[in-house]
Amino acid sequence: MGERWEFPGGKVEAGERDEDALVREFQEELELSITVGPLIGKTSFVHNGVMRELYAYEVSFSGEPSSLHEHLQVRWVSLPELNTLRFADSDGKIVGAIVSYLEKKP
Repeated sequence: MGERWEFPGGKVEAGERDEDALVREFQEELELSITVGPLIGKTSFVHNGVMRELYAYEVSFSGEPSSLHEHLQVRWVSLPELNTLRFADSDGKIVGAIVSYLEKKP
């Protein structure tokens, strides 16, 4: 993605629920076990002429990623800093929903 940031996750396989795909993708990409929480938001985008949907979920975990299999680095950022990062186009479309969700959390 040209040194742009993206959120962990990926495509949902046939017969797989969104939540199961997230658990699998976090394990594959970061070797990190997660618990999937509520849906934060969703958006859609076109990739190679195909309409795709992107869903963002809250996840919880303990520890840190032990390996990076598909990414060059992982980074924790503050909420204000989230808006300053250069995201992959598809992921950039969901940032607003994530910010709104986190601003409303107690």
